[in-house]
Amino acid sequence: MGITCHWIDNAWNIQKRFLAYRCFNDPHTAQNISHLMFLILEEYGLTSKIFSISFDNASANTCSIDELIKMCQPSIGGKFFHIRCTCHILKLCVQDGLRSLKTYIKPIRTAIHYLWTHPQVMKQWGRFCKANGMRDKRFARDVPTRWNSTYKLLLSTFEYKYYVDFLAKFFNIQVFIYFQTNGIFAQQYVKF
Repeated sequence: MGITCHWIDNAWNIQKRFLAYRCFNDPHTAQNISHLMFLILEEYGLTSKIFSISFDNASANTCSIDELIKMCQPSIGGKFFHIRCTCHILKLCVQDGLRSLKTYIKPIRTAIHYLWTHPQVMKQWGRFCKANGMRDKRFARDVPTRWNSTYKLLLSTFEYKYYVDFLAKFFNIQVFIYFQTNGIFAQQYVKF
């Protein structure tokens, strides 16, 4: 568990310090999360000085807030004690939007996954790039928990889409054919 503290000093300057990083091998239950966090806050004498805590929306994190309110007794009755992480909310919104574009993204994602997971295809790709005077492109991988990885995937594949499509035909890989129809979508997404 990592804890970062933010506060305003006497000169009204925002301060930020990394407070603690603890190995957390226990099950991630609300009780375990709140207990470890309380121990860390107690160690630094901060239990009565917390105004708000920012967590992502994992249910155990959200439930641990109730436990921490009982232990820390924050000001204003804990009304502002739990502030949802803005970055996490943005990530959820973008991922929700990307789900609605799944028809266009999935074939490209599948194609690049195929390329990454088949060493023979990867070797052939390298030879193909060399024969055509291109650098051997290693495409970005799409990581479901990182919304910007979809953008990087589309950006990295777009400039090579015709070559990847040609390679797919060479290997008789049906999934790559989608590049031609989805290329227009990819171009629009990347420009956005």
